[in-house]
Amino acid sequence: MTIRSILFSAGLWLLGATAAIAQDQTLCPGKVELGFFPMGGLFLVGGDDDGEVDFNEYTSGASLSYHVNPHFAIEGELTINLGLAQDIFFHQSEVFHMQMPNVWSYFGNLVFYPRGSEGRHVPFYIAGGVGLLSLQSREP
Repeated sequence: MTIRSILFSAGLWLLGATAAIAQDQTLCPGKVELGFFPMGGLFLVGGDDDGEVDFNEYTSGASLSYHVNPHFAIEGELTINLGLAQDIFFHQSEVFHMQMPNVWSYFGNLVFYPRGSEGRHVPFYIAGGVGLLSLQSREP
């Protein structure tokens, strides 16, 4: 093959190519989004009377959002917090290597975009909702 035939073939390929967009920029009604976060933290802080325990846990979770229209979305979230063994203070004494419970949390939110969500990379929003937090007992 000569260089002339290679350049001619490459030119034909480039003329036949079209633009491709990997992701649509607008959030239109009916769009569903799935989010996931692999690592986070939950810090549970006890009260002032030393009758409650302070402990920390590692968190991961997911969310699912459904855009009803450009200004409103419905979102559901689920997180699991892994309770690892740790030293804690309870009633002014230290308890060594105590197994913490797993914490599950469930949330349902209504999300409002005052200026809309279409054509914005990071839209401003206001969210409100209800949730449930449950402790899964674990044997030490």
